Amino acid sequence: LMLGMRRSKLFGMLLAEDCLISILAMFIGLPVAVVLSEIVSLVTAKLVGMGIIGHQFSLSWSAIEWTMAGFLAIKLSALLILSRRISRQEIDALLSQSTNRTKKQMPSVIYGLAAICGSVMLAVA
Repeated sequence: LMLGMRRSKLFGMLLAEDCLISILAMFIGLPVAVVLSEIVSLVTAKLVGMGIIGHQFSLSWSAIEWTMAGFLAIKLSALLILSRRISRQEIDALLSQSTNRTKKQMPSVIYGLAAICGSVMLAVA
């Protein structure tokens, strides 16, 4: 921005970089997740007494597609939220360090409800 780049071009560059890193992370992370999932499945089959012979490998392509779509949607929404917050500020505000910013604290009841709700969602999943 200091060198005269438009905000839209800067956002496009950040979006392209984030997409490239996200795709690279998926190409590394998804195969690792499949291998780890298979190891857990084999250990579970062994503990149940089914043995390795009775175990069958299964792979759900729709689950992989939904995982990729959800991952990219979350990354894109996070980038949009952060970019909107930063793009509203002037350059001098971005360069100077402000020490008088205090983080807004919510009531402890809100944090307790969020923890309970998250625990319930995790248990359901």
